[in-house]
Amino acid sequence: MIFTTVGIDYAAKLAYPLSLQNHVSTRKVKDHLLKLSQFIIPTLAVTAFSILYSIILFKFTNPELASSMRRLFDGNMTIENYSAANFVFFLVAAFSEEIIYRLGIQNYLAIHLNWRHSRYWLAILVTSILWTIGHTGTLNPNWVKFAQIFPIGLLLGWLFRKYGIISCILAHGLFNVIIPLLLVIENYTIDTIVFNY
Repeated sequence: MIFTTVGIDYAAKLAYPLSLQNHVSTRKVKDHLLKLSQFIIPTLAVTAFSILYSIILFKFTNPELASSMRRLFDGNMTIENYSAANFVFFLVAAFSEEIIYRLGIQNYLAIHLNWRHSRYWLAILVTSILWTIGHTGTLNPNWVKFAQIFPIGLLLGWLFRKYGIISCILAHGLFNVIIPLLLVIENYTIDTIVFNY
Protein backbone atom coordinates (compact mmCIF):
# COMPACT_ATOMS: atom_id res chain seq x y z
CA MET A 1 0.00 0.00 0.00
CA ILE A 2 2.86 2.38 0.79
CA PHE A 3 4.42 1.75 -2.62
CA THR A 4 1.10 2.43 -4.34
CA THR A 5 0.69 5.71 -2.45
CA VAL A 6 4.23 6.80 -3.27
CA GLY A 7 3.71 5.76 -6.90
CA ILE A 8 0.49 7.76 -7.20
CA ASP A 9 2.14 10.81 -5.66
CA TYR A 10 5.17 10.56 -7.96
CA ALA A 11 3.04 9.98 -11.05
CA ALA A 12 0.84 12.97 -10.20
CA LYS A 13 3.96 15.13 -9.84
CA LEU A 14 5.17 13.89 -13.21
CA ALA A 15 1.92 14.98 -14.82
CA TYR A 16 2.10 18.50 -13.44
CA PRO A 17 5.16 19.61 -15.47
CA LEU A 18 3.29 18.88 -18.69
CA SER A 19 2.00 22.44 -18.33
CA LEU A 20 -1.13 21.76 -20.28
CA GLN A 21 -3.77 24.28 -19.34
CA ASN A 22 -6.71 21.92 -19.13
CA HIS A 23 -4.88 18.63 -18.81
CA VAL A 24 -6.87 16.35 -16.54
CA SER A 25 -3.87 15.15 -14.57
CA THR A 26 -3.39 18.65 -13.14
CA ARG A 27 -6.87 18.62 -11.61
CA LYS A 28 -7.74 17.45 -8.13
CA VAL A 29 -9.75 14.29 -7.54
CA LYS A 30 -12.75 16.32 -6.33
CA ASP A 31 -12.77 18.13 -9.69
CA HIS A 32 -13.05 14.74 -11.39
CA LEU A 33 -15.92 13.71 -9.19
CA LEU A 34 -17.74 16.99 -9.81
CA LYS A 35 -17.38 16.46 -13.53
CA LEU A 36 -18.54 12.83 -13.39
CA SER A 37 -21.12 13.42 -16.09
CA GLN A 38 -18.43 14.60 -18.50
CA PHE A 39 -16.40 11.40 -18.43
CA ILE A 40 -18.91 8.70 -17.52
CA ILE A 41 -20.30 8.28 -21.05
CA PRO A 42 -16.87 7.99 -22.73
CA THR A 43 -15.76 5.65 -19.93
CA LEU A 44 -18.77 3.40 -20.39
CA ALA A 45 -18.34 3.53 -24.18
CA VAL A 46 -14.71 2.36 -23.91
CA THR A 47 -15.80 -0.40 -21.53
CA ALA A 48 -18.63 -1.55 -23.80
CA PHE A 49 -16.40 -1.52 -26.87
CA SER A 50 -13.70 -3.48 -25.03
CA ILE A 51 -16.18 -6.13 -23.93
CA LEU A 52 -17.83 -6.51 -27.34
CA TYR A 53 -14.52 -6.52 -29.18
CA SER A 54 -13.08 -9.18 -26.84
CA ILE A 55 -16.11 -11.44 -27.12
CA ILE A 56 -16.15 -11.21 -30.93
CA LEU A 57 -12.38 -11.76 -31.17
CA PHE A 58 -12.51 -14.82 -28.91
CA LYS A 59 -15.55 -16.25 -30.72
CA PHE A 60 -13.62 -16.22 -34.00
CA THR A 61 -10.22 -17.30 -32.68
CA ASN A 62 -11.18 -19.66 -29.81
CA PRO A 63 -7.94 -19.19 -27.85
CA GLU A 64 -6.90 -21.36 -24.94
CA LEU A 65 -5.59 -20.26 -21.60
CA ALA A 66 -1.83 -20.66 -21.25
CA SER A 67 -0.61 -23.19 -18.69
CA SER A 68 0.72 -20.46 -16.38
CA MET A 69 -2.70 -18.83 -16.21
CA ARG A 70 -4.43 -22.20 -15.94
CA ARG A 71 -2.49 -22.88 -12.72
CA LEU A 72 -3.42 -19.44 -11.39
CA PHE A 73 -7.15 -20.01 -11.86
CA ASP A 74 -7.27 -23.78 -11.15
CA GLY A 75 -9.17 -24.87 -14.23
CA ASN A 76 -12.65 -23.89 -15.27
CA MET A 77 -14.44 -20.87 -13.89
CA THR A 78 -18.12 -21.40 -13.25
CA ILE A 79 -20.73 -19.12 -11.74
CA GLU A 80 -20.66 -21.27 -8.59
CA ASN A 81 -16.96 -20.68 -7.93
CA TYR A 82 -16.72 -17.05 -9.03
CA SER A 83 -15.83 -15.64 -5.63
CA ALA A 84 -15.23 -12.33 -3.93
CA ALA A 85 -11.51 -13.11 -4.21
CA ASN A 86 -11.81 -13.21 -8.01
CA PHE A 87 -13.71 -9.93 -7.94
CA VAL A 88 -11.05 -8.25 -5.78
CA PHE A 89 -8.22 -9.71 -7.88
CA PHE A 90 -9.71 -8.28 -11.08
CA LEU A 91 -10.20 -4.83 -9.52
CA VAL A 92 -6.71 -4.72 -8.02
CA ALA A 93 -5.20 -5.74 -11.37
CA ALA A 94 -7.07 -2.91 -13.11
CA PHE A 95 -6.12 -0.34 -10.49
CA SER A 96 -2.44 -1.24 -10.39
CA GLU A 97 -2.04 -1.50 -14.16
CA GLU A 98 -3.61 1.91 -14.72
CA ILE A 99 -1.43 3.53 -12.05
CA ILE A 100 1.70 1.96 -13.52
CA TYR A 101 1.01 2.28 -17.24
CA ARG A 102 -1.22 5.31 -17.76
CA LEU A 103 -0.43 7.54 -14.79
CA GLY A 104 3.21 6.48 -14.52
CA ILE A 105 4.73 5.39 -17.83
CA GLN A 106 2.54 7.42 -20.19
CA ASN A 107 3.20 10.65 -18.29
CA TYR A 108 6.88 9.85 -17.85
CA LEU A 109 7.30 9.39 -21.61
CA ALA A 110 5.38 12.58 -22.37
CA ILE A 111 7.56 14.64 -20.04
CA HIS A 112 11.02 13.16 -20.52
CA LEU A 113 10.82 12.61 -24.27
CA ASN A 114 9.00 15.90 -24.77
CA TRP A 115 6.00 14.16 -26.32
CA ARG A 116 3.55 16.87 -25.38
CA HIS A 117 0.57 18.38 -27.12
CA SER A 118 0.40 17.05 -30.69
CA ARG A 119 3.03 14.34 -30.04
CA TYR A 120 1.34 12.96 -26.94
CA TRP A 121 -0.07 10.14 -29.06
CA LEU A 122 3.47 8.70 -29.14
CA ALA A 123 3.35 8.25 -25.36
CA ILE A 124 -0.01 6.51 -25.74
CA LEU A 125 1.37 4.26 -28.49
CA VAL A 126 4.54 3.23 -26.62
CA THR A 127 2.63 2.68 -23.37
CA SER A 128 0.08 0.51 -25.19
CA ILE A 129 2.89 -1.56 -26.71
CA LEU A 130 4.50 -2.05 -23.28
CA TRP A 131 1.13 -2.92 -21.75
CA THR A 132 0.49 -5.44 -24.52
CA ILE A 133 3.90 -7.06 -24.01
CA GLY A 134 3.08 -7.28 -20.30
CA HIS A 135 0.24 -9.65 -21.14
CA THR A 136 2.48 -12.11 -23.02
CA GLY A 137 1.97 -15.75 -22.14
CA THR A 138 -1.63 -15.58 -21.01
CA LEU A 139 -3.30 -17.09 -24.10
CA ASN A 140 -2.39 -19.57 -26.80
CA PRO A 141 -1.80 -18.40 -29.45
CA ASN A 142 -0.17 -15.24 -28.11
CA TRP A 143 -1.21 -13.08 -31.06
CA VAL A 144 -4.86 -13.27 -29.95
CA LYS A 145 -4.06 -11.58 -26.64
CA PHE A 146 -1.99 -8.98 -28.50
CA ALA A 147 -4.91 -8.35 -30.89
CA GLN A 148 -7.19 -7.90 -27.89
CA ILE A 149 -4.97 -5.79 -25.65
CA PHE A 150 -3.29 -3.34 -28.01
CA PRO A 151 -6.40 -1.50 -29.31
CA ILE A 152 -7.88 -1.45 -25.81
CA GLY A 153 -4.60 0.04 -24.56
CA LEU A 154 -4.86 2.80 -27.15
CA LEU A 155 -8.39 3.57 -25.99
CA LEU A 156 -7.36 3.63 -22.34
CA GLY A 157 -4.43 5.92 -23.22
CA TRP A 158 -6.81 8.30 -24.98
CA LEU A 159 -9.26 8.06 -22.08
CA PHE A 160 -6.51 8.98 -19.63
CA ARG A 161 -5.35 11.89 -21.78
CA LYS A 162 -8.84 13.27 -22.17
CA TYR A 163 -10.55 12.41 -18.86
CA GLY A 164 -7.92 11.33 -16.32
CA ILE A 165 -6.91 8.32 -14.29
CA ILE A 166 -10.26 7.78 -12.58
CA SER A 167 -11.96 7.13 -15.92
CA CYS A 168 -9.24 4.61 -16.87
CA ILE A 169 -9.45 2.74 -13.59
CA LEU A 170 -13.25 2.67 -13.85
CA ALA A 171 -13.25 1.39 -17.47
CA HIS A 172 -10.56 -1.21 -16.80
CA GLY A 173 -12.17 -2.33 -13.54
CA LEU A 174 -15.60 -2.66 -15.13
CA PHE A 175 -14.14 -4.71 -17.96
CA ASN A 176 -12.26 -6.99 -15.57
CA VAL A 177 -15.40 -7.65 -13.51
CA ILE A 178 -18.10 -7.74 -16.20
CA ILE A 179 -16.54 -9.86 -18.93
CA PRO A 180 -15.84 -12.92 -16.78
CA LEU A 181 -19.38 -12.80 -15.42
CA LEU A 182 -20.85 -12.50 -18.92
CA LEU A 183 -18.76 -15.36 -20.19
CA VAL A 184 -19.53 -17.57 -17.20
CA ILE A 185 -23.26 -16.86 -17.55
CA GLU A 186 -23.04 -17.76 -21.24
CA ASN A 187 -21.45 -21.10 -20.25
CA TYR A 188 -18.00 -20.21 -21.44
CA THR A 189 -15.09 -21.52 -19.43
CA ILE A 190 -11.92 -19.88 -18.25
CA ASP A 191 -10.27 -21.45 -21.31
CA THR A 192 -12.29 -19.05 -23.45
CA ILE A 193 -10.88 -15.82 -22.08
CA VAL A 194 -8.30 -14.39 -19.76
CA PHE A 195 -10.17 -12.26 -17.28
CA ASN A 196 -7.67 -9.48 -16.67
CA TYR A 197 -6.65 -7.23 -19.50
